[in-house]
Amino acid sequence: MIMRVFIQDQHCPGDTLEITAAVRDLCVSHPDIRVNVRTTAQELWDNNPHLDKSVTRLDNDMSLNIEMPLLKNVNSHCWHSIDIVRDYLADQLHVRIPPGPRRVDLHLTEEEK
Repeated sequence: MIMRVFIQDQHCPGDTLEITAAVRDLCVSHPDIRVNVRTTAQELWDNNPHLDKSVTRLDNDMSLNIEMPLLKNVNSHCWHSIDIVRDYLADQLHVRIPPGPRRVDLHLTEEEK
């Protein structure tokens, strides 16, 4: 059964970069979950192959607003912010998301490279 998830985020662009990795790990480990996002740095998602642009804010099974109080204190914990975001998504969606590479997931055009 396919689940459609729309993720919204109002954090700064640096935190949005961390979300790209968590969304990648979610989509790779759960191909039955279709994801789209709306963030303050939407350009970071322009070429992301993991997104399903047909999932809209109004047409989805679940809408998530990224709210992670642990991100505010990330320097006082031993967790990487990518792990915090991935665990938050896993908890909200009630799925297990195995960790992928601990790096952001940017997809640049040839011109941008």
